[in-house]
Amino acid sequence: MQAANKALVRTQTTLRFASAAQLKRWASNMKRWLAISLLFFSLTGISSADGDFDRARGIIGILPLPEVFGKEPCARFKAQDIGLFRTSQSSEYIGRIYVSKPWTFPPSGGCEGLEVTVSISEPVQRNERLPTLEFSYENPGAIVLKREGQWFEIALNEGYAWVRVQDGARYLPVEQLFKGALTYLRWQSQQPLLKSTNRDEAIWSPSSNIRSNLPVEVLGFREVSGLLWVRVRLLDVEPCTEESTNVIPVTGWLPFHDASGMPVIWFYSRGC
Repeated sequence: MQAANKALVRTQTTLRFASAAQLKRWASNMKRWLAISLLFFSLTGISSADGDFDRARGIIGILPLPEVFGKEPCARFKAQDIGLFRTSQSSEYIGRIYVSKPWTFPPSGGCEGLEVTVSISEPVQRNERLPTLEFSYENPGAIVLKREGQWFEIALNEGYAWVRVQDGARYLPVEQLFKGALTYLRWQSQQPLLKSTNRDEAIWSPSSNIRSNLPVEVLGFREVSGLLWVRVRLLDVEPCTEESTNVIPVTGWLPFHDASGMPVIWFYSRGC
């Protein structure tokens, strides 16, 4: 206790006799720390890594929308509306995606407040938030269900609509999203691993007590009769924690979508 009291007295004495320059440096460091903290909390408040995964039924990729989200998190940008259409190749608008509230940049640093809204006129006028998923750290994009050239069918909170973009190269199909990513088998799917795409014998089936995602390595894709299949290898060690997964590392095929249309395999957009 005596030692602690002496340390406290030394600290108080140091602060009492600190020079103006030292106090200024201390205040500057505190301001920098607060700015970084505000940036972190403002970004994590905008979106989560899971985003709107409940709207991912039938997903085939993600479409970045820099017109309303910017090219990177917290970057200043000039927003542009994106037209919505009921069908591809249509010239009649049924709504738009627009920035209803732009970023604000507090004097203390960071950013906050970006809101992206969908305005739809059919069958009745409504405004709603755009469902998104992240394609990289804090970078959200629209959930793509179909593609026809420069036209993309995207998920809305209710139903879907089509958008057209000039630079279709921005589109990220799942085959591209999974390259070099931390991919996992969603435990909710309870999907067995098959020897081939012929839906023949299962070489591995998830046990009923599995209640967490299993890490996998994606080895390839194949389309069979209009259905997308993915070849994976189960990993016996978690890439981030190096803990055992208690599964035997086997390789096999899975249909990319389960019976409900949800993706069987997904990835961690924010890494470990």
